[in-house]
Amino acid sequence: MSYLVFSDLDGTLLDHDSYSFAAARPALQLLAQRHIPVIPVSSKTRAEIVPLRTALDLHAPFIVENGAAVLLPVLDLSAAEQATLPRLGDYCVKILAPQLSYWQPILEAMDRLFPGCLWPMSQLSIDRLMQFTGLDRPSAQRAQQREYSDPCLWLGDQAQLNELSQHCLALAISVVRGGRFIHFLKDTNKGNAVLWLQAFLQQRDPATALQSIALGDGANDSAMLEIADLAVQVRSASHQFPQLARESVYRTEQTGPAGWNEAIWYLLQTD
Repeated sequence: MSYLVFSDLDGTLLDHDSYSFAAARPALQLLAQRHIPVIPVSSKTRAEIVPLRTALDLHAPFIVENGAAVLLPVLDLSAAEQATLPRLGDYCVKILAPQLSYWQPILEAMDRLFPGCLWPMSQLSIDRLMQFTGLDRPSAQRAQQREYSDPCLWLGDQAQLNELSQHCLALAISVVRGGRFIHFLKDTNKGNAVLWLQAFLQQRDPATALQSIALGDGANDSAMLEIADLAVQVRSASHQFPQLARESVYRTEQTGPAGWNEAIWYLLQTD
């Protein structure tokens, strides 16, 4: 048996405010020593995650924009595998969601129904995005390089958000909360992307049973946590643990990357 670690980033492996992963470094080193891959599964863009993988010294595939696409390093794939997937720079990509252009008319329609409640990230100035997220300018610019989604600031109340969710449900669109934005999902989520990638990696190594560990803090992580073999809800300083249908879940005492570190040490020591 071998583990795969699927991890949310903001508020989980990265601190919600400072974006530091320093508190998780001991667990990252432990995973590296045991050759257990850490696979980012985030609402972040490809442009954001590529430099983060370098900073974190990660080499595994990664999942972007809430499960919209899985990116696999070309150098890790055989010629036959490369032939089955589109090439995007140094990666082959499995696309699981519509392109960004799909969302523009939908968000315009939602804005007409809920005037003044939605503010898409694509319409935020870089300065406003920096102010709201705490990102520096280059990071904010990378955050706006969306390929499959347009997260929105929600300025309405909870009742209006519930009504928005019902409107979207009729279009087979899910509305989920992330750490700072609401996200619109069509045909996929983090869980579906994790299932695809785990199956892809399993068929490459059928003799080794792969077991998934998933860590997240937000409602947009729930689909991933529901399908993982081992699920970890990382405590947030700003909200309660989102409700899960499953009963078996490790909930950390510490928040953010300190909680991430806590959970990895606990799970691997009890293995």
